[in-house]
Amino acid sequence: MASSPAAFAVLAALVLLSGTSSAQLSTSYYSYSCPSLSSTVKGAVQSAINSEKRMGASLLRLFFHDCFVNVRASQGCDGSILLDDTSSFTGEKTAKPNTNSVRGFDVVDGIKTAVENACPGAVSCADILAIAARDSVVILGGPTWDVKLGRRDSKTASLSAANSNIPPPNSSLANLASSFSNKGLSTKDLVALSGKQGLNFFFFLVGDSSNGLYNLDIAGAHTIGQARCTSFRAHIYNDSNVDPSFVQTRQSNCPSASGGSGDNSLAPLDLQTPAGFDNNYYKNLVGKKGLLHSDQELYNGGSTDSQVSSYGNSQSSFFADFAAAMIKMGDISPLTGSNGEIRKNCRKTPREEHASMSSPREKVKREVEALSIPDRANNGRQLGAAGTNLNTITPCAACKLLRRRCAQDCPFSPYFSPHEPQKFASVHRVFGASNVSKMLMEVPEPQRADAANSLVYEANLRLRDPIYGCMGAISALQQQVQALEAELKAVRTEILKHKYRQQAAAAAAANNVVVIPTSALLGPSPDVAAPPPAVVPPPAVHLLDGVSGYRSINSPSSIARDHNLSYFG
Repeated sequence: MASSPAAFAVLAALVLLSGTSSAQLSTSYYSYSCPSLSSTVKGAVQSAINSEKRMGASLLRLFFHDCFVNVRASQGCDGSILLDDTSSFTGEKTAKPNTNSVRGFDVVDGIKTAVENACPGAVSCADILAIAARDSVVILGGPTWDVKLGRRDSKTASLSAANSNIPPPNSSLANLASSFSNKGLSTKDLVALSGKQGLNFFFFLVGDSSNGLYNLDIAGAHTIGQARCTSFRAHIYNDSNVDPSFVQTRQSNCPSASGGSGDNSLAPLDLQTPAGFDNNYYKNLVGKKGLLHSDQELYNGGSTDSQVSSYGNSQSSFFADFAAAMIKMGDISPLTGSNGEIRKNCRKTPREEHASMSSPREKVKREVEALSIPDRANNGRQLGAAGTNLNTITPCAACKLLRRRCAQDCPFSPYFSPHEPQKFASVHRVFGASNVSKMLMEVPEPQRADAANSLVYEANLRLRDPIYGCMGAISALQQQVQALEAELKAVRTEILKHKYRQQAAAAAAANNVVVIPTSALLGPSPDVAAPPPAVVPPPAVHLLDGVSGYRSINSPSSIARDHNLSYFG
């Protein structure tokens, strides 16, 4: 059933005000604005992992690196890692912990495109990263958890913040625990999150970083990725807390001398199940077969040995703690409410996107594309949901009024026909074209035709009654409803009275009873001559009663006490 125009008009007004309200993360944040979000993201992530198994860990690591970098004190999981460099800032992609390390940006772009097609302008890139990380873990055999949503995207990024917020290579266990503590995460969270991401791949690469780069080309999770020789050379040649047979195996394809082709030799981070999400990583550490130095630090006679052993013995315990730690990490200083923004392109802020689209080169490109559409004026286009009566003629009423070229993806075209220009004229006069576009984009595509009709309804009423608008019409309709309800109640009362009289007459006829009208019992009025006394044959005299239909009368006092006489007489 179509939405009430007046009700939607009120909702549309709330949409305009929503940008200034504060908000908290919620697992049901997109239940109305993008109900297909979960299935859309999961399908795209599944496709990416089917094409490349290690992509799941790459997406997981992107989320880790995004949350741990605070451009400002109030920013954590904000999608800043996805931004390209601009003239006003240098982004995080080229930071030391990220260079030749983080990957999967093209996959995020594909997911964002799919989400935008389903729910334009509704879902942040930060939330897409959070969902993609969870889906990657689940697809690779790990635990699931309810992802809290409602994050907004950062308007900037910082190279220096990425370099300073992410711990440097060869950090001690104490330094790593301190770094986690600064983000509100415990040592328990540290060990749990290391299980799939691994400390060094969570943050950095152990190895030769003299060239200013962290030589990394892995998926990001220890049991579902690989590391270069430069990342573990020092560990297998210099450290003593390594299993001898493991050392021999790793040294066979990782020479001690650096600078040769052996630098790029790869080794799996998890010996048993390099492409699965399980607890074998902890079993490797207990057996002194951790590939990286700082991984083995988790099981090296320190305070975290017992937790590593516990996870090695119980996969369910590891899964539960990992899911809990992921939820806590997702809560690191998100932007919500009116803070931040929603990017349509995860690589660019809306301002940068607009600037690039406004460049002379892009304008020429779009005009050429528009002119290349064959017989565009006659063939038109169908941009709305199937089954709705939408405009297919160009240019639309909006573009005519605004005197601009009607682009192929014009948000107004499906809903404002050039044959009814007054509709958009009214809407534009009351709300403004930019606000109308925003409100339409906030609504799921199948509901936009109803939304446009509701905006036209509200605009016309606002022009007629600038003070009350649709609320004046709603009030008048409510008064009409109340009057009709009162009239209906009176009619129903008369129907009941009629039915009771019929029942009483039928009962009297069946029992040879004379029904005496109320006026006969109470006597005539003073100015009317009294009629001759009535002759009442036996067996009895009954009075019409509102409940049973009639009543026996034993004395005049009983008549006086009958409150139904004046009602049915």
